[in-house]
Amino acid sequence: GYHNPGALAVPETVRGWMASGDIGYVREGQVYFCGRKGDMIISSGINIYPEHIENYIKANFSGTVKNAVIFGEYAPEAGTEYPVLVCECKGVDAQARSRMIAALRSQIKRDFDVTMRNVMLVPSGWIIKTTSGKVARAQCREKYLEGERLV
Repeated sequence: GYHNPGALAVPETVRGWMASGDIGYVREGQVYFCGRKGDMIISSGINIYPEHIENYIKANFSGTVKNAVIFGEYAPEAGTEYPVLVCECKGVDAQARSRMIAALRSQIKRDFDVTMRNVMLVPSGWIIKTTSGKVARAQCREKYLEGERLV
């Protein structure tokens, strides 16, 4: 099952659903967390949960990627959002950058069937975090849209 979208609009519990902003489902008595409603990207009718892909990238590119953030960039010509990936990397020289970007795009497409509109490799410190150390996607998105592509 999926979350109850009507329950997310009210602050109290409605028919057993808590309006927390989290998206998840219950199966065989077990609660499964999918992500935060505000972080979900809807691209051409497909729901993309950034945290799943970010965790995958950090696990599979751990030797190079220090941190990763995915957010949506609205494309008015298409009437939809497209996902953008920003990775803080270490030890990637100019020659390796294009190979790294190609590898990230390829593995994300293969394992999640998601095509990234843009993939950026940036130095440490580009990704904004909350005071508790979590990725601040909305602020990173604003930084990207304002044109701060590199530190």
